[in-house]
Amino acid sequence: MARQYRQMQAEMGARIQSLEAQVEDLKTRLGAAQAAAQEAAREHQRVVREKDEIIEEQEVKMSYMSSEFENMLSETLAKMSRKLEAVSQRWKESDTMHLSESSSRRLADFQMGRLAAREKQ
Repeated sequence: MARQYRQMQAEMGARIQSLEAQVEDLKTRLGAAQAAAQEAAREHQRVVREKDEIIEEQEVKMSYMSSEFENMLSETLAKMSRKLEAVSQRWKESDTMHLSESSSRRLADFQMGRLAAREKQ
């Protein structure tokens, strides 16, 4: 019986040592996994900051380009208005306009029948 008890104690001691070694191994692996998770979180934060900076830069560029395009459109509209005013003034001053038949049709298409009708007179 004593021998059996000592054998069971030895087996229990070996089992305890095995489990303690397993616990230490798992603690080591857990520490490594936590360190890797923290590193991944830091990397993720870095990437997010980087992308936020890129987005901010692109928004600034887009805003600048938008204002430049708005200025270009305004200038173009002003130039076209001046040209149309000049042409309109010439047409008002001149009773005889010489429009081709295709131009008369185009004017009629754009509901500018009065000008097309004047040409036919």
